[in-house]
Amino acid sequence: CRGRSMLLKASAVESGTPAGKRKRQPIDVEVCWGSILSGGASVCEVVPPKGGAFREKFCARCRQRGVLVPVTRVRVPVGTAELSNQRTAGVWNSPSRAVPWPDYRIINQTADCTGPILVILRNECSVRLPKLAPLPDLPAITSLPWPPPGFIAFRVSRTLVPMTPLPWSFVVEAERVAAAATGAGTQQYGSGTGPPASSPPDDGFA
Repeated sequence: CRGRSMLLKASAVESGTPAGKRKRQPIDVEVCWGSILSGGASVCEVVPPKGGAFREKFCARCRQRGVLVPVTRVRVPVGTAELSNQRTAGVWNSPSRAVPWPDYRIINQTADCTGPILVILRNECSVRLPKLAPLPDLPAITSLPWPPPGFIAFRVSRTLVPMTPLPWSFVVEAERVAAAATGAGTQQYGSGTGPPASSPPDDGFA
């Protein structure tokens, strides 16, 4: 017995593991969804793999400070039917016959959200996409000290929610800007969809 104990200790010293203790297996980790959605603009921590809730896909830093997304990758859907994210394990929805947009994520779409539904594109896109309009360049977003110029900050909840609420007038304004840029009538994008009758009034951003 004594000889066997000596052998175990010698083996432990060689392997760098204390006698009587098992070497811990490395823990698999996942990339924070905030880093993926922001395109690397958000400085994120490592997130242990978890299932279930949307917010669990984000690191503590993103849940506390928010997720930064370039304005150029955010769109307003106009004249569309009800939208929802595909049931996949990943961040992005893939193009389909019904929604032919490049990889995207629908946000600000749950019942407790205010303002219009928004779409984050995975990559910058200079091509005009059907029934998607760029965000209008309004001072209500771009003149604030936070987020940095050219970005929108989103709070992590059941979905991503703009930290500065966007008014329903953004839908009409985005449609008008897109129509002016393309030289097409507003019917190209839809009919200027506004808030449902039960929606709260404008948030003061005209």
